Amino acid sequence: MNEIYRNRHAEFAFDLLRGCVALCADQETVCVSPYSATVALAMAYNGARNQTKEQIAKALHISDVSTEEFNRQIVATELSISETGDDDTQYLSANSLWVDKDFQIYSTYEELCRNIFNAEAVSLFFKDPATLEAINKWVAEKTQDKISELLKALDPLDVVVLINALYFKGNWACQFDEPYTKEKDFFCGDGSIKQVPTMVWSDPQSIPYYRNELFESVLLSYSDSSLSMLLLKPSAEHTLFELLSQLQADKWSSWITQYQKTDCHVSMPRFELDANIDLVPVLQNLGVIDAFECEADFFAISNKPLHISQVVQKTYLKVDEKGSEAAAATAVVLASESVSPPALNFVLDRPFLSLLYDQNSGAILLMAAVNSL
Repeated sequence: MNEIYRNRHAEFAFDLLRGCVALCADQETVCVSPYSATVALAMAYNGARNQTKEQIAKALHISDVSTEEFNRQIVATELSISETGDDDTQYLSANSLWVDKDFQIYSTYEELCRNIFNAEAVSLFFKDPATLEAINKWVAEKTQDKISELLKALDPLDVVVLINALYFKGNWACQFDEPYTKEKDFFCGDGSIKQVPTMVWSDPQSIPYYRNELFESVLLSYSDSSLSMLLLKPSAEHTLFELLSQLQADKWSSWITQYQKTDCHVSMPRFELDANIDLVPVLQNLGVIDAFECEADFFAISNKPLHISQVVQKTYLKVDEKGSEAAAATAVVLASESVSPPALNFVLDRPFLSLLYDQNSGAILLMAAVNSL
């Protein structure tokens, strides 16, 4: 991606993480995938118009970027990531478009999703429970079973589901020596101390390192890949939340160029975590309002009104002596007010009127007021 879009993406990523941390204040750890969220929202963005589209663009920090250029950057980013690595590195990013067979979308939108996002387009009856199973199975397959049950349910009004799923597995360029992994103290943000399995290098390695008054950081590379893991530790004078509040694209673009190869002896926890986050309130706090209302303008998808009913994301991250494994999936679910609601129960169990009525002529042949039977 070019430098301008790189900064826009970083700004959205930091906004997203801060928003999720604020939303999940009671959780010790928060894990999100800005890239997966961006791609899933990009598919929705391409189907939006007017103010609905403008609000999504503002949240993604692309208000002054044309839709065509934004799409080009998405494609370029995907190609850049997928073309790196070797046999020890696995990377997959997949998109899909699921449409209720009882709902009609424009063929032009389906073609856009296929051509720009390489999305699989699937048409199924959403009222069939097997559809939800099929969606979750697709996600599980694309994430090597690391993400299961992305969607817990489909509402009767839901008619379109846009999904991005990604998976990564890579070995460290310099692996940790497993025999040296020991239980050591980890000083938690709340002041408590936990014993956690801690990996160490037996010998120092020359790796990119950077330090300023706010944090110190190392960059750990994966074997023959442009992907790497950046680890940022707040300085003793700052908390993790203070560090988060200072993450801004202009600062980030400066910091990232100042890493210098330095002999380092790295010690870090071995860990495995997963997360499930409802992104709707996060996006609303970022100014995406109309998309979730009945007045939403997604008329580039269908001639029937649509609004977003769900934006959910699941993530998985495992870090051990050999390397890392990560997965994420984001679903944007759109509902239509024009879909028939669930069947009502009409129970005639009290006094009623009965009319024998001719629909062609309007003639009422017979009427009865039934007060008792």
